Amino acid sequence: MKILAASDFHLGMKFRHYPEVSDRLIAARFTALEKLVEAGNREGCDLFILAGDLFDTTSVPKATVLKARAILDRFAGKLVAVLPGNHDFYVPQGKDLWETFIGEGRGNVLVLTEGAPVPLAADWQLDACLYPAPCFAKHSQANGLAWMAAAPRPACAIHIGVAHGSVEGISPDMDGRYYPMTRGEIDRLGMDAMFIGHTHAQRVEGTLFIPGTPEPDGFDCAHDGAGLLVELQRGKAPRATPVPSGTYTWRHETHLLSEASAVDRLQEKLSQPAYHTRLLKLRLEGRLAADAFQKTREWGAVLREKCFHLASFENQIGLLIGKADIDARYAPGSFAHELLTELARAPEDVPALQKAWDHLGGGRP
Repeated sequence: MKILAASDFHLGMKFRHYPEVSDRLIAARFTALEKLVEAGNREGCDLFILAGDLFDTTSVPKATVLKARAILDRFAGKLVAVLPGNHDFYVPQGKDLWETFIGEGRGNVLVLTEGAPVPLAADWQLDACLYPAPCFAKHSQANGLAWMAAAPRPACAIHIGVAHGSVEGISPDMDGRYYPMTRGEIDRLGMDAMFIGHTHAQRVEGTLFIPGTPEPDGFDCAHDGAGLLVELQRGKAPRATPVPSGTYTWRHETHLLSEASAVDRLQEKLSQPAYHTRLLKLRLEGRLAADAFQKTREWGAVLREKCFHLASFENQIGLLIGKADIDARYAPGSFAHELLTELARAPEDVPALQKAWDHLGGGRP
């Protein structure tokens, strides 16, 4: 059986902190969903599992819900199984986004709204059973796994758990508010595969599959965005392959520059096509001679034109001050000349030299 898995699309996220590029970031999340559906069809996947947070909130616009459903209806496999996560949690007997989602489109999309076994043989011709743990609120200190251990197991080849929440040792959850699970709890269930959403970085450990977000959404996502193709066959170890799906990357970069050639190399790197789709926080450090130093002074404006979005630019490059610079600026024998010359003799005094140079302001006494 071939399973395509993903989670944490957060469709409808607004990106209010990035107004200049928010429209493109919003659209990219739908593009990621389209890419994965296309990849699933190309690979001949039987099942598409969405392990929570398909939507960013329970109050996304109807147009967002219908657009997502229309994309999922293009999946050519047997079934799309969608688990409500903690952001798009299910409200029993409530009129929520899932009522709209369920009421539209083809019949091969199933929302997993109950903690109960879902045999797939009769309705979807898959020799497997799903064991879902949907979320019913944004926060919970209890996960939804407990029922699975005691649940009757229908006769089928493959048993698959689907949950959403933090996993001990993998997901940050200091207060235990996000449906926390331990590896021991997960392993004791004895599933052939366990798909868990919530953690935005992809992770595969044995039969535990954390698909991650297919389109990064912040500077804490230091990956390119992907879904996960998992091949399951009874009696054999599962095989998992990342399926690239992201458009934009988010990166913190710090570069230490100490010579003119390093400036040229970095300038060449920042001109590469990868930066055309990159949101960047850039920090420069080091000391440079006057000509190279001046080049870095102009980078802020240049980068704003070259990269997709320059979120911040910290230029902490200092001027590498030598004896010739001191002699050219201050008269020999002056207080400034003697102080700077003394500081320039010791490499460990470079920061003090820079501070003194800046404080004196470069004026002749």
